[in-house]
Amino acid sequence: MSCDITDSNITTVSWDTTLAIWDPHRSSPLATMAGHVAGVWDCASFQSSQVIASASEDCTLRLWDRRTATSFATLAGGHEDSVLSVCWPAAPEFVLASGSTDCTVSVSPFYSFLSLRNL
Repeated sequence: MSCDITDSNITTVSWDTTLAIWDPHRSSPLATMAGHVAGVWDCASFQSSQVIASASEDCTLRLWDRRTATSFATLAGGHEDSVLSVCWPAAPEFVLASGSTDCTVSVSPFYSFLSLRNL
């Protein structure tokens, strides 16, 4: 399991193919996000915390809108095996970095998937 803490919420990932957004003061998730077809290894929130990226055993990265708990983009083809990690570098170039069991690191621009109003 991996988790990402932003503001007052925690996002967790699971082998059941989902992500969940939690309020630490409640015992049930505020939202559950489904879309991957295999277990999810990692997640990271963009600086504004409205966009979440997830890394999965299904060889893809997904981008999620935290407000609606829906996936709005799938980044496939950057890795040939399980994607184990994902992060948003601190640089302002709007890139997403990911690492895979295929022994590669991928740096992907994601601005084509986002409008700035989502950030």
